[in-house]
Amino acid sequence: MFLAVAAIHLLAGGLGAQERAVGRALFGQNCSIPYCHGADGGEGRAPALRGRSWNESDLRRSIVDGIPDTSMPPFGDRLSAEELDSLVTFILSISTETESGSGDVRPAVGEAPWDLASGRALFYEGRCAACHRFGRDDLPGPDLTRASEKRPVEILRDILEPAAEVETGKRFARIETTSGESFSGVEEDDGEAYLRVHDLSSEPPALRRLGKEQISRIVALPGSPMPSNLWQDLSAKQILDLVFFVRSGDKKEERAPEVAVRSVDIWSDGTRLSGNLFYPTELSQGQKLPAIVMSHGWGGLARHLNEAYAPYFAAEGFVVLTFDYRGWGESDSRLVVVEDEVTSVREVVDPWDQIEDIVSALHFIEGEEIVDSERIGYWGSSYSGGHAVWIGSHDPRVKAVVAQVPVMDSAGFVEAMPGGLEEAHRQEIRRARGELFPAPIDAPPLGELRGHPDSARMARYSPRSVAPKIRAPILILDAGNEELFDIDEHGRKVYETVKDKVAAKYHVFPGITHYDIYRGKRAEAIAMAIEWFRAHLVRASASPAP
Repeated sequence: MFLAVAAIHLLAGGLGAQERAVGRALFGQNCSIPYCHGADGGEGRAPALRGRSWNESDLRRSIVDGIPDTSMPPFGDRLSAEELDSLVTFILSISTETESGSGDVRPAVGEAPWDLASGRALFYEGRCAACHRFGRDDLPGPDLTRASEKRPVEILRDILEPAAEVETGKRFARIETTSGESFSGVEEDDGEAYLRVHDLSSEPPALRRLGKEQISRIVALPGSPMPSNLWQDLSAKQILDLVFFVRSGDKKEERAPEVAVRSVDIWSDGTRLSGNLFYPTELSQGQKLPAIVMSHGWGGLARHLNEAYAPYFAAEGFVVLTFDYRGWGESDSRLVVVEDEVTSVREVVDPWDQIEDIVSALHFIEGEEIVDSERIGYWGSSYSGGHAVWIGSHDPRVKAVVAQVPVMDSAGFVEAMPGGLEEAHRQEIRRARGELFPAPIDAPPLGELRGHPDSARMARYSPRSVAPKIRAPILILDAGNEELFDIDEHGRKVYETVKDKVAAKYHVFPGITHYDIYRGKRAEAIAMAIEWFRAHLVRASASPAP
């Protein structure tokens, strides 16, 4: 009994950490994505959540209902009640913390105090797997697939005090045969003439098929066929490991594939860009691989691509180059000198600077020893999804592009700014005459988007207008419930323009919003992009396209 009490206390202590750990994972999947909150609650495009005080009911309402007139969507229909509790617990747990230099959660948030690997070993190497599995109902015990819907304390109770009833259609009984044999088992009908019986007198239980004429009597037994003393040889910690393994559904935590990566510096118009090069771990001597340059849109940073995208493409045989635009993330800034005062230009959204940085990244990867310079592609998302069209229309080195939830024209953004296109032109005149600072580092952000838009240069940038010149095969992925722009005037319009000129494919993910492409549809979008690049970058002599 002491161990049972210890397990309950350990579980009670662990549940808080479990909720925080689950909440942290949910935050990473839904909130810490491009253009939203920073990693683990730090500052991103959206405000930092770390170190702020919260009213719990207001916090819940904001998560469930969203915040009107911002890019914060409602999550009430996306999160279960338990997931909402975990997310709130995580945000409250960092409310008194300040953002560390590394952006990591402080130890107070902590790791879960259980070990899923230990729980898995206990389950499969102990006695549990003889009667239970995930996704199988042909064993004496019930299928555990839906155990993830239970609270941990309920699973603990099932282990310490087995339930009185077993799965519908299976009966715990004593079987007596006409030959005088008697044994306890779990039986179920197998047609009119037979019974299937899991004989619990043997270990592991033996499955027997008995003709009904062989059975003299079946006596229903009370309670559960699960022994009540299974846990007695386990420590409290092992019981906790087993509880959370069962609740996990034996699902492996998603981890990015193991690939090689190294940091690189890319020089663009005299400014150092910080980049990362990803490639397969095993390469033969002199092997040349197809390559993909990836860049984010608006204020997105390479660190998100490095975690959520680049390793998956590299694991499929591509060399992948990611980088931060000039003045963003880990990249250096242009310097402007006015009256002997030096100012760094940071976080300015300038599509022409971004295009120049992408071209410099293409120069860099073209010179990589392991890259086949005849097989280079480009992947862009959101604002850089439009860059895919521009690059595919102007740079003959690029043999295939992917445009994910792409913005194909900037004029609409400029028109949404105070004063619209006319004010953008007036500012351009004033900057040329020295009446305003030469770079728009003081330009107000557009809505909730992070960064200072250079409205004058954006007004002259329209990937849609150059679509008729495109030479590279293009895959366009759109969100069916896109809330930032009209896909009929962006992705779909470009597809209709280019579909008879180059190989082109247009796919709309129904029911998702702009940022959902980075959440629930990320894996599917990655798979489609990889398939596209395989088809158009991987030559038959190297590896046949699927």
